[in-house]
Formats: sequence, structure tokens, C-alpha cells
Amino acid sequence: MDLVGVDYFGHVAAAVAHHMSLATTDAVIAQVGRLTRAESLNIHDSSLSDSGLVHLKGLTNLRVVLLYRTQVSDAGLVHLKGLTNLSFLQLDGTRVTDVGVEELQRALPGLRIIR
Repeated sequence: MDLVGVDYFGHVAAAVAHHMSLATTDAVIAQVGRLTRAESLNIHDSSLSDSGLVHLKGLTNLRVVLLYRTQVSDAGLVHLKGLTNLSFLQLDGTRVTDVGVEELQRALPGLRIIR
């Protein structure tokens, strides 16, 4: 994205990233974190880590996040608690536990979570 510039991608509503190594995934997510108008994010079959999710904190327009077959655990869900517009979260194939889901559900009671 830096090759074209965030101004070019500033109106992106959805981002998809898949089949990436940890270094690539975290670098891409850092760039996705600059897409403040994003409403949907689909990351699957990647090594996305808990620390990579910190870049989503400012994406308050996110409504749908799919984190399918990633390395995300309960520790990463903390970074999603401020996403008050989030209505759907898919966590299949992650390291998230029932405890992590319950904590996030308390913070975002209207959120539908699939594991």
C-alpha cells in the first residue's frame, strides 16, 4: 500500500489477506490499520499474531472481522474491545478459548462470535 499511498486507499471498505507468514501478516495489518474507513476485514490461513491485532484499534468503522485459521488467542481479543460497531467476528481455527470469547462478549454485547 505504501507504493501508492494511503490517500489512494483511504476509502477502502474491505480488506482481505490470506496465506501469509507472520512477518508479512503483521506488516500488512500495520498498513490495514491506516484504512480508517474499513468496514470489513478477512484474514485467513495466515500467521496473524495477537500483537498484530493492535493495529486494528483505530478502525472503529469495522463491522465484520474474519480471523479464520490464524494464531490469534485470547490476548489478541483485548485489541478488539473498543470496536463498538463490530457486529460479527469469526474465530474458527484460532487459539481463542471460551474465556476469551466471554470477556469480549461482555465488552461488546451485540457482537455475534463464531468459533
